[in-house]
Amino acid sequence: MSDDRTIVGVYETAQADYRCYRTAWQEKAVDIGVPDDRTAYCEPDAVNGLGWIAGSAGWDEGSTQIIHAWIWRDGVFQDLGALGSQRNYAWASSMNDAGQVVGYSETDALQVRAFLWDGTRMLDIGESDRFQYSAANSISNRGDIVGTGLDDDGRQHALRFAQGEVIDLQDETTNLGAMALESAFSVNDDGVIIGYGELDGDLHGFVLLPQ
Repeated sequence: MSDDRTIVGVYETAQADYRCYRTAWQEKAVDIGVPDDRTAYCEPDAVNGLGWIAGSAGWDEGSTQIIHAWIWRDGVFQDLGALGSQRNYAWASSMNDAGQVVGYSETDALQVRAFLWDGTRMLDIGESDRFQYSAANSISNRGDIVGTGLDDDGRQHALRFAQGEVIDLQDETTNLGAMALESAFSVNDDGVIIGYGELDGDLHGFVLLPQ
């Protein structure tokens, strides 16, 4: 839900198709359709303060499933594509008021990496020697990006993406004791980050405050 209480979601039609909708708080939902006639399902994942919507849509080409990220703006869908030219898999997670979109996409090397759509192209922001997998979960209006990743041993890490670097939030954080930060869900315009981590075998939520 956006600051002006615009809500987005997905519903199933009588023909078993999945379509996107938008609505204002306590008002009737409006079908915004699907990106094109190929689309088998459409899922919105974020809405910004301007009412723009970001999400993902999928369809089949033969035995291959295609999933692309998209933006809906002023009644028009824009296909954002994917990082890989062959694999064609990208999932949008978050969008800020500048229309920048983050999420994750599979590359042609079969690696899943965090991406940033900067308004004109999709950028790989998840390349790292430390992490075999990365996903961007949230972007603020300041452009701060957080997410999650897996190292070569399969351990999960909460991450920050900045200036071409993939940064383990564990390395920047104090006063958490033995908690291992595993995923950062969201970052706001004040730089406050929320997520979850592991402590003594249990999952705990965390809040990180900028210093």
